[in-house]
Order: sequence, then C-alpha cells, then structure tokens
Amino acid sequence: MAIRLEDGDGSATIIISSLTVTLVIAAAIFGWFALRMRARRSRIADDHPGARQVQFSPSPELASAARAFAARISTSAHGTLIVHEGRLKIFVGGGEAPRINVPVDDVTDISVGETLLGVRWTRSIDFTVSSPAGPVKLPIAVLRDGNMFRSLTDAEVEAMAAQLRQEIAAFA
Repeated sequence: MAIRLEDGDGSATIIISSLTVTLVIAAAIFGWFALRMRARRSRIADDHPGARQVQFSPSPELASAARAFAARISTSAHGTLIVHEGRLKIFVGGGEAPRINVPVDDVTDISVGETLLGVRWTRSIDFTVSSPAGPVKLPIAVLRDGNMFRSLTDAEVEAMAAQLRQEIAAFA
C-alpha cells in the first residue's frame, strides 16, 4: 500500500510504507493483548463458575498496595476481579492463580475514588482490606466490558461498586 509520486523523490512512498508497517504491528500487538485477555477470562470462568468478572487496569497504587499481601502486580497487564466462595480474588496477567486472595470478612470498606493510570486520573473502586501490615486500600480502575477504550461514567462505576458491595455482603 505505497503511493508513488511521478515527479517526487520517493519520500512520500517511504512515509506511507512506514506508516502502514507501524499500523500492522500495532494491530498485531492489540490483537495479542485482546486474545490474552479473552483466554484469562475463559480460564477464570472455567475455574470459578457463576462468578461475575470485573475487568480492570492495574495502577501503580494497586501494585504498591499489593506488597502488603506479598503479591507482585504488573501495571502493564490487565486484570480480573471476582468475588467467589467467600473470597475476593484479583487476577493479573495470565490468570492462572489469583495474585491477591483474601476472605471477604477482611474487606472493611468499598468506596468510589480515583487513581492515576498513566498520565490521567480515572475513577476506581477502592477496597479497604485488612492485612498483616494494617488496612490497605486496593484501587481497582475498572474497564468497560466490550470497549476498554471508553471510560465509565461516575454512575456506572458507582453501580459496579454497589453490586460488589452486595456480593460481598452475601458472603459476610
């Protein structure tokens, strides 16, 4: 997909060709991440039937707070949160095992807040959880199912937080 100019020096051909290659590489990377996210969701659904999955993007604040649970969370991967069998489970990356797995009795508060993702502040569902080091806030920057590039409205984040409160209260 190169455009040729009859009387030019060929620089337009190089620019258009480079742009095409860049777009193809970007599409391949995005496709790989999408397939990996789908595989994680499928694996979690198989291992935890009936659990509602909440997709999120880990923030540096969550990665730092995870250390209180001796967990390492990468901010370059997407994650999934579930409430299942009386436990709050946070999966990141491949989803083989939860990175954070705490009893719902240890969740002392669920509120809506903000966390920094990259260079912008985004709405989050903040879980305050008891840990050996004391109370820890775990900010979960939720993603929209189906279109992760569109931000959730305040009302949508609040509705998700209310659903998670109900799910946790059902086990408490």
